[in-house]
Amino acid sequence: MSDLISGPMAYGLAFVVDVQQRIIDAFETETTKSFSDALDGLDSIRPHQFDEVGLSGQSLDAKFAGLNQLSGLVWRGVRKAIKYLLSLVNSILSSLGRLTMAADAIQEMKDLIESKTDFVSDEG
Repeated sequence: MSDLISGPMAYGLAFVVDVQQRIIDAFETETTKSFSDALDGLDSIRPHQFDEVGLSGQSLDAKFAGLNQLSGLVWRGVRKAIKYLLSLVNSILSSLGRLTMAADAIQEMKDLIESKTDFVSDEG
């Protein structure tokens, strides 16, 4: 159990930390400035310019509708993957439970996580 607490590096997953830090660094050094520049640039844009590039009316509404639908599909896929993973864990824990009582505590934690996914709407 102490291996679980020591973090993903104990399982050879150090790359996860590296990737996460790279994303954070990129966001802080480049993306944050881009948001600031974009907001500054919006001050000089006239309302009719939004119409010219499809960022108003039905065109903008259609773009947001597409984003909303896609985000819902992604969320449902993630939720299904988590439920599938938890069902596999459940199978392993059931087998371990026949050998030791220690699996009961793990099973309870898994059940708690699983029940939380049931409270989240499929609509995202």
